[in-house]
Amino acid sequence: MQYLVKGKPIYAVGELNIYNYKDENGCWKSITKVNVNALELLSSKNDNNAKQEYVPPGLDPQGFQAIDDDDIPF
Repeated sequence: MQYLVKGKPIYAVGELNIYNYKDENGCWKSITKVNVNALELLSSKNDNNAKQEYVPPGLDPQGFQAIDDDDIPF
């Protein structure tokens, strides 16, 4: 993602999954995966810009998907 910069604070909402397995040598390993549903870029003390919010494609800033009037059944 082009907006994320190492060391900059973010706020993420999502699901954390941890998978444990044995490798070919019999050692236990773990993998952590993060599925992010919403992401907000936060400003740091040294950053004068206002916080920026990532909005997934197809959603408005409030998180709702735009619906065409022709799709409404009434």
